[in-house]
Amino acid sequence: TVSQVMTRNELTVRPAHDVKVAMEMMCTAHIRHLPVVSESGVEGLVTIGDLVKAMRKVDAEQFEGFLSRFALKEARRAS
Repeated sequence: TVSQVMTRNELTVRPAHDVKVAMEMMCTAHIRHLPVVSESGVEGLVTIGDLVKAMRKVDAEQFEGFLSRFALKEARRAS
């Protein structure tokens, strides 16, 4: 049966968990999937790929913000 072969994993995350914290949990435990649970039960499953995509999006947005601030500083210097 499934119950005989399943991993008895007590690691879960909440919907409001920080993406980086979830990534750390997965890397530390050497797992690629985490159940997402709330008070009402299992909400879904997050994969390491989901988290990587989310982190890349945040990194790209932060980089774009940095470039905008840098361009503004350069424009101020030039004038």
